[in-house]
Amino acid sequence: MRPEIARIMNYIYEDLRDFPDVAKYPNVRGISSNVFFFDHQFKEEDAGQIMSKMNSDEAKMIVRFT
Repeated sequence: MRPEIARIMNYIYEDLRDFPDVAKYPNVRGISSNVFFFDHQFKEEDAGQIMSKMNSDEAKMIVRFT
């Protein structure tokens, strides 16, 4: 994961380490930071047999950032 995300996750997982290749990722285009929170009204969907949820509309929007 990106180092910016790992820094947030270190509060939960103190031994989390970045793989060196992630430092080579380009910055996310179109936003001012590589970590960005946004609000939307897209509905979550069941992810099948597991208890997780998914959000296809949210995923499509995120893909457009790349």
